[in-house]
Amino acid sequence: FTPPPGATRITAEVGINAAAYAPDATAATDGVRVTIFELRPDGLRRVLYQRDLDPAKVLGDRGPQAIVIHEAGSFTGSVVFKISPGEKNNLVNDWAYWGRIEIR
Repeated sequence: FTPPPGATRITAEVGINAAAYAPDATAATDGVRVTIFELRPDGLRRVLYQRDLDPAKVLGDRGPQAIVIHEAGSFTGSVVFKISPGEKNNLVNDWAYWGRIEIR
């Protein structure tokens, strides 16, 4: 995303589909890593937010997770919203999603 001029705040929602960790699933997700970063013009990445979600083991990681970043500073590059496999690098049932992204 290209932030609007003067933007300093990011809000978003992220989660993993409940079917990915359902008790009757043949294989459950082992979680994902969620990262929001700024890709600066010099090629460097400025990490703004990072969190691991593992809803099969952590009840608080179930359902939509709200993200609010206040005072992210002024942006000079694009803002990237990334979901990657968890620490075991296993993609099985990593049915994750982003929603309600706002940069202002």
